[in-house]
Amino acid sequence: MANPSPQQPSKTVVGNQDDGALPLPSPQEEEMTASMTTTTINTKSKRNLGRKGRIRRKKIAEIESMAAATNNTNSNTTTLPQDRNHVWPAAEKLRDLSEEDQDTLFKQLGYVPGNAIQVVARIRDIIPNSDDAQTLHNLSLDDPLVLRLYPLVLREESDSTKSRRKRKKQNHQNQANLTWPKADGQEEQDNETSSNNHNMLVEPFPTHLWCTHPHMRVLISKIELEQRGKQFEEQLAADPEALESIKRAHLAYGQDRCSIITEEDWKYIETRGWQTAFSATDRGVAGIRNFASIKCLHAHAAHYWSGCQDNVVGRWVSDELLQLMNNSNTSDEDAEQKPPPDDNTP
Repeated sequence: MANPSPQQPSKTVVGNQDDGALPLPSPQEEEMTASMTTTTINTKSKRNLGRKGRIRRKKIAEIESMAAATNNTNSNTTTLPQDRNHVWPAAEKLRDLSEEDQDTLFKQLGYVPGNAIQVVARIRDIIPNSDDAQTLHNLSLDDPLVLRLYPLVLREESDSTKSRRKRKKQNHQNQANLTWPKADGQEEQDNETSSNNHNMLVEPFPTHLWCTHPHMRVLISKIELEQRGKQFEEQLAADPEALESIKRAHLAYGQDRCSIITEEDWKYIETRGWQTAFSATDRGVAGIRNFASIKCLHAHAAHYWSGCQDNVVGRWVSDELLQLMNNSNTSDEDAEQKPPPDDNTP
């Protein structure tokens, strides 16, 4: 006698099966689906952890690099990066930088940004006492701390950048046919320059106020590594008054950024379809859209140091930074005052 075929798991049917109702999954199928879902979630979590790890390692490398450059007075760059010093015409009209400031910015950054306008904060604005400045890591009161930047930047295209890879999918002819405004007295581009337009990129620059001082940037990066940005977000959520204050700061940032854009550049922005990127009401500090979240502590500190008292996040960062500097100075003094070990100590 033939062996009976194995009995299939029973399935519950919703509705009349003759009407085409689909059977509900069996318990075995539900268990399998749940297992696959869990596997997918775990895979995504591992990817996120991997990405966060890469970001953290990159941040640590940047901190070490900046710290080394800060401590090495002979490490000044002698050649301007070719994709950073191209001057945007409107920024050239607005620029108010002394030769001394440009020299100091060159020492701080290795180049003078092509969209730089003016220094809006210096070390003296956060450490008014010269004795304190000298005590805290030999800072100069006149050193630029925050630089105001024009919202458009001109750069050379790089094969290694993400933007370049995305642009490979676009028609380069569209980029070549778009020309940018010229400064007063600047001659029209000749045929050779026009033919190379596709090698030059005009991009929105969301960071309107930039912390340029290497030592301060290192300290703020250390604060970021301690996940203080996430903790500051929680502070904002728990304090309605602080949240309203930071919203006002975001609006002030966006309005100040847009207020310096020339009429000619507004026409160019409309031609490129960038209106949303330059919204005075929807784009805040460093171009962020969600005013309750925090994108970059450096940008918030720069905004606060430039004079925006509503930026409570920048104030929190500034307070922690000064505390870090004081603690570091105290540790250095203790190390100097500590007597040398007794050679006879067992």
